[in-house]
Amino acid sequence: GSFSCSSFGSATIYGFVIWFTVHFPNNVVLSTSPYERETHWEQSVLYINPIDVVQDTVISGNLWIERGEVYHRFLDIELEYQIDNGEKQKLKYKMKD
Repeated sequence: GSFSCSSFGSATIYGFVIWFTVHFPNNVVLSTSPYERETHWEQSVLYINPIDVVQDTVISGNLWIERGEVYHRFLDIELEYQIDNGEKQKLKYKMKD
């Protein structure tokens, strides 16, 4: 899915924290949100090369998450992001169970 946010003040960004929510049959929900009950999955950090931002810098991009090709319990993650109108960056991550 796509995302966009603006910085609140000056800071250095070292990565993005992500989580997911899955709805299964029979009203079973698995959420790794930090606002929900803890699971063994937890949240994930997608580290990037540090970026300095100032007030109102726009950070936007897209995130794709798929089942791992080899091990279906693992996740393949692709992150594409852009700072203001700068060059788009694309990174790939493999998350293990």
